Amino acid sequence: MIIFLFWILGGLLVAQWYKNWDQGYGKGLFISILFSPVIAAIVLLLSGRKARTCPKCAEKIRMQALVCKHCGNENFEPGPKEKLKDSMENIIG
Repeated sequence: MIIFLFWILGGLLVAQWYKNWDQGYGKGLFISILFSPVIAAIVLLLSGRKARTCPKCAEKIRMQALVCKHCGNENFEPGPKEKLKDSMENIIG
């Protein structure tokens, strides 16, 4: 009985994490309850974030966006993939 309660509580927490990363609360809850909260957390970490927040207007935009669709801001910190690409170009030449 206690394991079941921890399973449900863990599923709810992971589902909230899915919602915060713009993956969908229902999707997170479904994966957590069906498989396990641990597997759902691993799936989320492997899939990565789908959106980021614009520093100027605080609206959510896609990770690949170069210009904010809400305010037109173009000054974004590069994402982790862009940082890795730039650092690899510096190493290679």
